Amino acid sequence: MPITPSKHAGGRPTTYKAEYAVKLINFFSGPHYTIKKEIKTAKDPLYLSNFAKRIGISLRSYRSTFKDWAERYPEFNNALKTAKELESERIRTNALLGLYTPAFSIFTMKNIAGWRDKTDIEHSGRIDLSDMQDHPILSKYMHIPIQEQPVNRVSNKELVNIDVTPCAVEVKKLT
Repeated sequence: MPITPSKHAGGRPTTYKAEYAVKLINFFSGPHYTIKKEIKTAKDPLYLSNFAKRIGISLRSYRSTFKDWAERYPEFNNALKTAKELESERIRTNALLGLYTPAFSIFTMKNIAGWRDKTDIEHSGRIDLSDMQDHPILSKYMHIPIQEQPVNRVSNKELVNIDVTPCAVEVKKLT
């Protein structure tokens, strides 16, 4: 039985070249700013979209193309990770030198580096002051129990305002 060549998987052949991994790193590796007559001037920010244009990849498809190449070619995946780090480093360096505006730097880092304005606060509902017993001010109030009650709670058909501080609880009847 004759051996037949395997059938092509179909689709458009890749435009990837092994040299792109090195070119990508070199693209982002240049100096972050220039100095002329003792004045630092920021170089234009470099983005992956700039590199895509340079190698002839459409701006509409560069993200999916780079993702595909990163999955198929480990050297490009490593180069892409390094390029993203260099991209972020350029923004941070020029921002810290005052060469980019804070607003530009923050919003760009949110878009390219995953920065977020998020604060996670976990609270169990109890305040533990036992490790502060030696504090000169708090030690006077440590014997007063702190009750956990919501503000403006109706108790026995009376509306009360409960003021909870770290040291004491004060209940005032509202008229």
